[in-house]
Amino acid sequence: MKPFRSLLVTGLKEFARDRMALFWTLLFPLIFIFLFGIAFSETDIGTFSIGLVLQDDDAKALEFKQILSFVQVFELHEGRLEEEMAELKDGNRQAVIVVPEGLSQALVDEHPLDVQVHYDESQFNTAQIVLSIIDQVIRAAEQQFTGRQPILKVEAVSTQAKRLRQIDYLVPGVLAMSLMQTGLFGSMVLVSLRERRILKRLGATPLSRRSLILAQVVQRLIISVFQAAIILIVGNLVFNVELGDRIPLLVGFVLLGAAAFISLGFVVASFARTEEGGMALVQIIQFPMMFLSGIFWPIEFMPAWIRPLIDALPLTYLGDAMRQVMVEATPIVSLQTDTLILMGWLAVSLFAAFRFFQWE
Repeated sequence: MKPFRSLLVTGLKEFARDRMALFWTLLFPLIFIFLFGIAFSETDIGTFSIGLVLQDDDAKALEFKQILSFVQVFELHEGRLEEEMAELKDGNRQAVIVVPEGLSQALVDEHPLDVQVHYDESQFNTAQIVLSIIDQVIRAAEQQFTGRQPILKVEAVSTQAKRLRQIDYLVPGVLAMSLMQTGLFGSMVLVSLRERRILKRLGATPLSRRSLILAQVVQRLIISVFQAAIILIVGNLVFNVELGDRIPLLVGFVLLGAAAFISLGFVVASFARTEEGGMALVQIIQFPMMFLSGIFWPIEFMPAWIRPLIDALPLTYLGDAMRQVMVEATPIVSLQTDTLILMGWLAVSLFAAFRFFQWE
C-alpha cells in the first residue's frame, strides 16, 4: 500500500507542475465551451423521419399530406397521435405534425388554424432545421391552397419540460470529450518513463505492475473529477447550463467514463515504444471518436454505412449518458446499455493493460 500511495502522490505533484498538462486538461475544454457557447455553426442537413397525424381526412388535409411527401429530406410516417408521439419520445421521429380538423373549412372561412409540430428540444440542431423546413412547406402549401394571406400557423410544441439551448446540448458532450482526452493522453506518462528507462529501474524493485497501473488510474481519476467539476461549474455559472437533478448518477458516469478511457490509454501505453509513437496511436483513436460519436452534431447526420463504427465507440455511449442525465435528451440507447458498454470497455481495457504491460 505504501508504494501505491507514494506513486499516487508523486504523480499528482508531477501533473500540477506540468503547465502543458494543466492547459490541455483544464483550459482546452473550457476554450471549446466558450467558442461554441458564443457562436456555434449549424451542420448540413440529412434525411429526417417525420410523423404525420391527420385528425380529419378532408380533401385539403390529404392534399397537404401529398405536399409533405414530396419534400425530399422528409421520410413521412402517418399514424395515430399516441403512436407517433411514442416514436418521437423514443428518438425514432425528429418531429410530429398534427393537422387539426376543419382544415378545408378554415381555408374557406379564412379563419386562423394552428398546425401543431411536436419536436424534441434536446436535439437542438435537428429541431431547428426541421421546424424551419416545416414552416416553409406550410407556407408554400397555403399559397397553393388559397393564394391569399397566411391563415395556417405553426405551433411548435416541445416534448421537453424546460427550454433548452444549443449550449445545454454541447456541454455534456464537451465533458465526455475531455474525459476521453485526459484518459488517453495521460497514459503517455508511462511511455515517457519507459523511454527514459525509469520503468526498468522500478521493475527491479518489489513494486508490482498492478500497483503501478492502479496508482496511475486513481491519479487520473482524481484529475478527471477535478476537470469535470471545473467544466460543469463554468457551464453553470457562465452559460446557466443546468446540471439536472441526478447529480450522484452524473458523478457515477464521470468516474466510469474516466476509468474506461484511462484504462484504454494504458493499453496504448503498453504497446507504444516511444512517446512520439504513443501520441500517434492516441491521435488515431481519439479523432474518430471526437467527430463520429455525436459530440458536436447528431449522429443522425452520419451516413448509414458508418453507423457500425459509431456504435462501437465508447465515447458515443458516454456522451449519450451525460446528455440523458443532464438535459434528459432523447437517448441513443438506454442508460443501462450505456453503463454496460462502458463497463465492458473498462474491464477489457484493464485486462489488456495488465496483460501486455512491459517494464521496458
